[in-house]
Amino acid sequence: MPGAGPEKRQAELARQRREAKEARLERLEQERKANLRRKKEGLADKAAPSPPPGTPEAGALAPDAAAEDPKKAAIAAALKRAAEKKAVLASQGLAPKNTENLAPAQQRRVEPPRSAVASCKRRKMRRGRGE
Repeated sequence: MPGAGPEKRQAELARQRREAKEARLERLEQERKANLRRKKEGLADKAAPSPPPGTPEAGALAPDAAAEDPKKAAIAAALKRAAEKKAVLASQGLAPKNTENLAPAQQRRVEPPRSAVASCKRRKMRRGRGE
């Protein structure tokens, strides 16, 4: 820029930097959108094998919700895989055993802890009854 003062030169350089930054940000945004689109298509393309007969299908709970959101689709696919694995293990006789008749110690481990207020009330009631 012949005859341009230092201010004009600085202004031109600042404009070029701003345009380069805007172009870079736009390119990054386009790449991000393309990656998300590819990921969504990849989730849709993954077809899990059909579940054994008699097991509920995870996608049957909300089929259109899974199609809209890739996260929901991934969750539905994971639920489906878990149901299939559970059915296979049950057919091999490896299902969980004794889930109903638990010993008192086992039951205490499974139950959520009682609140301090409730246990305090129980202690007071026991004292009143002479226990």
